[in-house]
Amino acid sequence: MPSAQEEIETPKESVSIDNYEEKTTSEERQHSDESEELETAADDFLQEQSEESTYKKPVILCLIEGRECELLYKKKTLDGFVVVKYEDGTEEEVPAEDVTLNRIIEA
Repeated sequence: MPSAQEEIETPKESVSIDNYEEKTTSEERQHSDESEELETAADDFLQEQSEESTYKKPVILCLIEGRECELLYKKKTLDGFVVVKYEDGTEEEVPAEDVTLNRIIEA
């Protein structure tokens, strides 16, 4: 009959399982830290790219019946209309469907 001390002892297999769990948890933490560093680096890179690829003061140039004009997008108009400024300085409210976008440049 086994003694009480032999029944209470922890089997050798469970000790190795505990070590495995500790090792796995440590590796998971390290992997998590590396993932966070990569994510931070990726976010920084995308932020820089975003700043480089956006206009600070965009000028939207359009054509209306072959005449070049600038779209004054900050001026409020009725729905379906836009305000444009022609090269001679005159401003006009025109139907948006008559406007053809030509290009966007930096002011």
